[in-house]
Amino acid sequence: MKKVIITVLIFSFFSTSLFAERQIHIIGSTWGSTTHWINGMSNELPSNASYYSASGISIYGSNIYIIGKEGDNTGYWLNGRFIVLKESDSYYDGTSANDIAISGNDVYVVGEDDENAVYWLNGRHILLPKSSNNVRAVALKIVISSSNVYIVGVEIRTEQNTTIMDAVYWLNGRRFVLPKSNNNVSTEASGIAISGSNVYIVGSDGNNAVYWLNEKQFTLRRVDKPVAKATGIAISGNDIYFIGIEYNPDEPFEFSRGNAIYWLNSNPHIWRGFPGYMYLSRIAITE
Repeated sequence: MKKVIITVLIFSFFSTSLFAERQIHIIGSTWGSTTHWINGMSNELPSNASYYSASGISIYGSNIYIIGKEGDNTGYWLNGRFIVLKESDSYYDGTSANDIAISGNDVYVVGEDDENAVYWLNGRHILLPKSSNNVRAVALKIVISSSNVYIVGVEIRTEQNTTIMDAVYWLNGRRFVLPKSNNNVSTEASGIAISGSNVYIVGSDGNNAVYWLNEKQFTLRRVDKPVAKATGIAISGNDIYFIGIEYNPDEPFEFSRGNAIYWLNSNPHIWRGFPGYMYLSRIAITE
């Protein structure tokens, strides 16, 4: 039986009717409390801090890794115990941890530190290259395939008082820029999956949810909103699953009136079952 693991940033109530026959791990927040749901049963993350948050999850064997922040510190929970990657005297120090991956005895965490894309390997801090010191770079997602380490993210720059984002990825530390529809639009890479020799990266290009297959860009169809973004991808056999969000930026709060959306083999579907705020962030499928 397939196990579907989804990370969701959510302000709503959990619906146990979704995927009742599958094991689902969800990370999110309900009215200010960060929670880890397992098949609908909530488990509030242990913390003595006044503020803590989670942004990603990785399951490796019987171990559960949850990435996030506890108070001013960036780190991850391993089976409920918080392990600090970086201590800080201020929550607003520019450090974030966005994703985690496990390979054997090695723990990889990706994120941002002082406007630089970084990863931590077993707690050791490593900078990723960026186009110049004048841009902000953020690492958002990591996947390990064989001996190769793929990291995707975004570089943020300002030109003539306009903010422009460029989707980038790093392969074993070497930086690549993904093609965009034109130089004046923003692109973002927020998810990645490897299937054989094919590299799939998902994200956005302007108002469109897109994916790149071996750096060639394809657009994912929207349902009924003018702006869409793909945030995650998983591959199982011949099926490709994308998740994301579509919304109308002219409405008061984009996620409250937007659609959580998934695409199965590029066909879009609105995600049903959660009232209120929902943002699908990560998906993983294990056999």
